[in-house]
Amino acid sequence: TSGGTESILLAMLAYRNWGAQECGGARKTRPNIVVSESAHAAFWKAGAYFCIEVRAAPMARDGSMTADVTAMAALIDAGTVALVASAPTYSHGAVDDVRAIAGLAAERGVACHVDSCLGSFVLPFLHTVSPYSFSVVGVTSMSMDTHKYGLAPKGSSLLLYKNSAWRRWQYSVHPSWNGGVYATPTLSGSRCGAAGAAAW
Repeated sequence: TSGGTESILLAMLAYRNWGAQECGGARKTRPNIVVSESAHAAFWKAGAYFCIEVRAAPMARDGSMTADVTAMAALIDAGTVALVASAPTYSHGAVDDVRAIAGLAAERGVACHVDSCLGSFVLPFLHTVSPYSFSVVGVTSMSMDTHKYGLAPKGSSLLLYKNSAWRRWQYSVHPSWNGGVYATPTLSGSRCGAAGAAAW
């Protein structure tokens, strides 16, 4: 994608579409995502763009600056499509308890996105950090910025899904357009490939 914000937007779009088309009910009419107040502002942007209610739980009161998982659990209802964990948070550099948040998501039958835009190319080398990736049961997607500590030029990020079944919900396809089939996997219809090539 073009950056961490677009990766986050597309993941939330995918989960909104999954809720509307696969689940129905409140997930179709009143979709929401549950985040910590320390989550990146792009989640609120996704909410505004895609008509998703963003429910923010307070941070834990132990001074860790991480998500309060119990408070997040209290915000889940029939319209919840996804929970969000940060690894780490942009503001404080704190890594949420991904195992607990993803486990809660799996228990409630919703998706779990790990925003690792800032730390994805650093955390693997820190042996004191708890697991935060697809090795954790319940994690369904991750955002990772190559243009931060991946040392690639600005304008490149990765959005990874646990499997292709989740990824298909982010696509926009219009097969009956009079100009032919129009299909795009990202927000922009076309963009310069230089950033992607340079990141590679």
